[in-house]
Amino acid sequence: MFGVLRLALASIVVIFHADYKPLGVRIGVSAVVVFFMLSGYVISGLYATRFISFANARHFYIERFIRIAPQYYFYLLLTLVMLYGFNIWNGLPARELSTADVISNLMLIPMGLLIYFPGLLKFAVIGQASSLALELLFYLLVPVVFVFPIACVAVYCLSAVVFCLATHGEVSMVAYSYNYLPGPLVFFIIGHLIYRKYWGALALALLPLMANQFHLIYVGQEAAGFNRDLYVGLYGGLIAIFLLKEFSSNSVDYWMGAASYGCFLGHYSILIALRHYGIFENSKFAFACLLLATSIFVGLLSFLIVEKPTLNFRRKWRIAEKEKI
Repeated sequence: MFGVLRLALASIVVIFHADYKPLGVRIGVSAVVVFFMLSGYVISGLYATRFISFANARHFYIERFIRIAPQYYFYLLLTLVMLYGFNIWNGLPARELSTADVISNLMLIPMGLLIYFPGLLKFAVIGQASSLALELLFYLLVPVVFVFPIACVAVYCLSAVVFCLATHGEVSMVAYSYNYLPGPLVFFIIGHLIYRKYWGALALALLPLMANQFHLIYVGQEAAGFNRDLYVGLYGGLIAIFLLKEFSSNSVDYWMGAASYGCFLGHYSILIALRHYGIFENSKFAFACLLLATSIFVGLLSFLIVEKPTLNFRRKWRIAEKEKI
């Protein structure tokens, strides 16, 4: 039933960008944390059942590209047309695209490295694509982290240290607790541990994070930066994955999951367009409802037009690869 969860998370991000912060929580940040954990869980299963060893890393990278790229480039093109073709920039200053911007938006991965190369990108055409870039960096580590237990332990320990330091402001709080590796890598690995049913390792992994939270409360920094939002996502993700992992998928779950990726990628451009034309500008609730409904519809449409044909291509590619062996 993870299709339901994916669409729920994408919807939370949409609602957050419509300026909803219940109890002061940036629910969009919390939802992305759950996305990271879910990705760790799902990719762990994918790698264990289809790729198994480090030698199959090339096939894993190709599959991930086929899965992520088509809809991303579809929405990138649509957003470029909206911004530069129709001059719809509501709420954003009009910007020129530099060569570095073009390369970063096309390659995606550089967006996850901006903390190390700050001059690389001035304008992300799809703002939420930075989370997608972080996920791609995680994919690069998967063949090592998910195959070699020692590497997994070492990476997690490093990530947990960086994450805890970031939440206390000892290193860049916003950067290393949420936006850039290695900090958020802890969430991906937690998802991996849940899939593998390494309950002892999971308990050990959660222990320093929970101790860190208690210390944040003690020193009065529990709400600093993204701290509160991150821990809401951590606990919410644990509950959601544990509750839903035992349920089988069905047609409703399939179609909800199908709409989720496009909903996540396309909603901010829809938001800008709705605000540009002043639709429901006097009703925050009506605006959020229209934005969400439109984003889900467009997400489903882009799945049918763009992603479904690529899924058929991926299926044929898998068969062709098996025949080579």
